[in-house]
Amino acid sequence: MKNTLISICIFILICSFSNCRIPAETVFRIKVENNTAANICYIVSLNYPDTSIPADKTQLHGLGAHVYGSYDSNEDWSKVLGNSKGGKISFFFFNNDTLGAYDWSIIMNGYKIMKRQDFSIEDLNANDFTAAYP
Repeated sequence: MKNTLISICIFILICSFSNCRIPAETVFRIKVENNTAANICYIVSLNYPDTSIPADKTQLHGLGAHVYGSYDSNEDWSKVLGNSKGGKISFFFFNNDTLGAYDWSIIMNGYKIMKRQDFSIEDLNANDFTAAYP
């Protein structure tokens, strides 16, 4: 009888603790693809319709040839873009040689990018949350 009572108490404790899980952090991801044979970099801005290259060079992300990375948020992208100035996210793609040859201010002022892509939430949905270069 004592063993049965102990077993029941243990069972109740296990069941009560199993409902107290800490929820896992959700990551909302945009896949960023480099479909070229060259290494490239990109930087992201939520300042649309201002299409100036962001001033903070430390926000550059590198992508090797024929690989992909991701640009992540802890909030759903519809919420992020809904709270942004123009409701779009901009990806600026750069050639690594350009980044090595010029000062960041020259790159910004001369708009020395290979490509810029602007996405609304509808665009991201239509592109399966993928920003691809080229």
